[in-house]
Amino acid sequence: MSNGTVTDFKIGGVLARSLTVLVANIVPFGLLSMALMSPPYIIVLAFGTDFAAAGSAAQPNVAVAIAAIVAIVILLYFVLSAALIYGTIRELRGDRASLGDIVGWGLSLLFPVVSVAVVTSLGVLLGPSLIVAIGMSAIPNPWIVLPPALAVGLILFTRWWVAIAVVVVERPGAVKALRRGAELTLGHRWPVFAILMVLLIGHNLVGRAANALLSGAPSALIVASFLITAAATAYTAVVGAVCYHDLRILKDGGDIDDIAQALD
Repeated sequence: MSNGTVTDFKIGGVLARSLTVLVANIVPFGLLSMALMSPPYIIVLAFGTDFAAAGSAAQPNVAVAIAAIVAIVILLYFVLSAALIYGTIRELRGDRASLGDIVGWGLSLLFPVVSVAVVTSLGVLLGPSLIVAIGMSAIPNPWIVLPPALAVGLILFTRWWVAIAVVVVERPGAVKALRRGAELTLGHRWPVFAILMVLLIGHNLVGRAANALLSGAPSALIVASFLITAAATAYTAVVGAVCYHDLRILKDGGDIDDIAQALD
């Protein structure tokens, strides 16, 4: 069976096609991303930065409220990721999903996606933490201990980069999703890592530029930060789906119809 147009895993190709998908779906993807990423920015605009500062002071009620908001935002992020991965796979097949379909799929996968994200986060955080704890007890020099710890975290994150897309399409359990994600990225982890660095550095540079241009206008800066975060979050989810699509075709053969069949 033909593998379509995917003959290699190319950094530029993945990023360019992801941008094409995002632009083609800018209305549903953009509206959903802005809606789900908006709560913390609305709160900051409504109450000012003093709200967050109060949480660090002796005001436990405010601290609890902030913790609840953070938890809600994290859940919304996972709903958004699942929804946009689903929408991207549909778009790659030439079968554009409606906003309602995208939202419904994202909500239906909230628990399995969160399960994988929690296991991934534990692995990415615990591995480096153990290295730091053991290393600092033997060599109390952070400049020696922190680089390998950071490297382990990045290696694991790269290894499991497409695990959430695996859950959205293939629906295995959390551990099987991580194993499958590692299988798909095997042999292509340097370009996957490069893609992650482009996303991270690009978001950081755009954020710094906005901060420099709008430092004298706090409200405008908050709005700009919100729009940048919404766009970056949406693009990152699309990139994850395109990575999964390309890696799966290269590993398993077949085509987009084989991948999208599970979504019907």
